[in-house]
Amino acid sequence: MAEDKLVRETKEIEDEIFFKGYEDFDDNEEKEEVKKKRNLSKIEEGIKSSKRGRGRPRKNPDLIYPATNKKNTSNKLSQIKMHTENNITEIKLKYNSYKIELQKNEYNIYTEINETSYIIVREPYLRVVSGNTYILLERKDEEYIITTNQNFKVNYVIDNLERKNNVVNFKLTNLTKIEANSEGLIFEIDEEKVIENNLDDNRTLVISEEDGKVYLPYTKEEVKENLIQNKGKKISELIEQNYILPLDRYKNSMKARFREGYNLMRKKEGKSKRSAFMLGLELMFETNLHPAIISACKNLEELDIYLDCLEDNELEKFSCFKIIYKSLPTIRKKGKIQEF
Repeated sequence: MAEDKLVRETKEIEDEIFFKGYEDFDDNEEKEEVKKKRNLSKIEEGIKSSKRGRGRPRKNPDLIYPATNKKNTSNKLSQIKMHTENNITEIKLKYNSYKIELQKNEYNIYTEINETSYIIVREPYLRVVSGNTYILLERKDEEYIITTNQNFKVNYVIDNLERKNNVVNFKLTNLTKIEANSEGLIFEIDEEKVIENNLDDNRTLVISEEDGKVYLPYTKEEVKENLIQNKGKKISELIEQNYILPLDRYKNSMKARFREGYNLMRKKEGKSKRSAFMLGLELMFETNLHPAIISACKNLEELDIYLDCLEDNELEKFSCFKIIYKSLPTIRKKGKIQEF
């Protein structure tokens, strides 16, 4: 037995020496070919690995579909089916949890919590299906016609809602986002856009003692220009800041007439300080002129028209803007009752 073991060990040593010698003296071209094959196999394995990596679910998949089990999260992306035909794009989702952002010329559908992963649809019609529920959107400029059999909430009043069986049809303007989960849909409206679209010229000056404020007239173009110059502010804030003033501002009438006349000439007309001073001085002694009217005038021409009407006692002919006074009710003193 010992001899057999010795023979086997000797044979293994000889084989090792033989093969080592063969490698040392092998042809260089054959060795290069072997190296190339090894490198190619590594590259192929790397490509397969990267493809497998692309299909992995993103972090925290349970935040995306809270109603699902952890075991099925790896297959969620494959559950989305998308089909486009006759200007209608239909997206089928197995799990009712997604967000749609509405842009001017497209829909952005987020199917994951990751904000950088979404589907872009540029067709005017979008139908999203999840189980037995659906929502159909039709885009017409800034208006959206919506048909759905889902429960929904809207942060704006709907005045054109039609219901037939279990299907609801209505229109929304300035719709910015739709969120859906197992409880239904939430439509979000950009309230600032609603205000902007419904904004009209205000051609009325209100001098109110009731609430102690003066409401100046304004044009839609003025407010929009102001909005551009003050990005980040709301329209309501700009109107309140620039066109709703405290009545106490005009408490000292002479001083207020000088100040408002000076500002009219200097800021609105862009004239010199001397011209602004002279107008302010002239208006100081116009005792029948409420200083808020000077603030309401857009230019010197409007003020001249009002002063002419005031001088001729024909204020009903002044048409640049309407003037409303809201005075506090006067309390009459009780007279003495004479007894007979």
